[in-house]
Amino acid sequence: MLERVDRVVRNFENVLCTVLIVAMVGVIALQIIFRYFLSRPLSWSGELAVFMLIALTFLGIAVAQRDGAHVAMRALPAIETSALGRYGGLAAMVALFGLIGWGGSRLVLLNGQQHSPALDLPFWAVLAVLPVSALLGIYHCLREIGAPRPCHAELVEAQPEARAP
Repeated sequence: MLERVDRVVRNFENVLCTVLIVAMVGVIALQIIFRYFLSRPLSWSGELAVFMLIALTFLGIAVAQRDGAHVAMRALPAIETSALGRYGGLAAMVALFGLIGWGGSRLVLLNGQQHSPALDLPFWAVLAVLPVSALLGIYHCLREIGAPRPCHAELVEAQPEARAP
């Protein structure tokens, strides 16, 4: 059952990030065409591209947590492989995602009545990506506690040594 939930969440994240990237490139390409070839720049394209970049950034944080792609210090492999290193890092990430979710929820509530200038989108719709991505990130952290992936030091130890011919 949990594998099915993981698959649904992974597919949702992958599809959403892919759609955002393709749409962002498309909007920017349209702006280039309209501005330089038709001499009729679009008033809304820059704003939409920025909103998509914001969404992609915060969803990317959750995807990076899922894939173990965040930057990490690898100076002390003995600590990294210990329970303190593994769960301490996860606790720090849960705290970070909690702050993003809490702050994002406050922004959604505080800016609920405001609208963007060019697209007239309500800002709560634009900022909703903050608590959503925080929940996805916390889900990935909790999932890793249940099924931890090997840390960098363990992967290095498992690799056979390269021998010169």
